[in-house]
Amino acid sequence: MLSLLPSVDPAEPYLIAAVVAGALASVLLCPIEETRIRVVTDPSFAKGLSDGLPKLIREEGFLSTFSGIYAMLSKQGVYLELMGFLRIVHVVSPLTVVLLSRRSPLHDGKTSFF
Repeated sequence: MLSLLPSVDPAEPYLIAAVVAGALASVLLCPIEETRIRVVTDPSFAKGLSDGLPKLIREEGFLSTFSGIYAMLSKQGVYLELMGFLRIVHVVSPLTVVLLSRRSPLHDGKTSFF
């Protein structure tokens, strides 16, 4: 499949998959994490996840268990930065090769830029 896509870095699909998997894991783990925080801060709230999660949903509603979703999704920023870096590499690398391969009037052909 990758051979059908022009100039795709081999790491890019893996990074996209990592972002999607991380976001899905954040959504699935958010209610569990919310329950864990409630049980740790208030030990009289529940004994653990099995009785704490239903009690939290009953008292505050299902959507309240996702109050920390923004913090959990912000951890995915690292993957997004890596994807941005790969995009820059795809643009800058070919551009650098083209610019460095041109001969300038000051270039005598014997010296190197690096």
